[in-house]
Amino acid sequence: MQKDQQKHRENTDKLQARYKEKIEKYKAKIVDLKGRIADKEKDIREVTRTADEDRIIQEKNIEILQLKLQEQKEHFENRLLHQEEENHSRMVCYSILFL
Repeated sequence: MQKDQQKHRENTDKLQARYKEKIEKYKAKIVDLKGRIADKEKDIREVTRTADEDRIIQEKNIEILQLKLQEQKEHFENRLLHQEEENHSRMVCYSILFL
């Protein structure tokens, strides 16, 4: 009976050792997975930050282009107005000369 108890105790000790080893492996795997998740979250934050920066840059570029377009429009309108004034003054001069 004592041998049976000792054999039972040895089997129990072996099982406990095996389960402790598995538990340690699972704990290490959990730590590894948590680290990988943290790295992925960091990558996601970086991509999001970069996308936000790119979006802001794009918006600013659009604003700059709109301002340049407005300046060009005003420039050409002024140029056209100036040409019309010159043409009008020429017409007045020609009409004076030929009258």
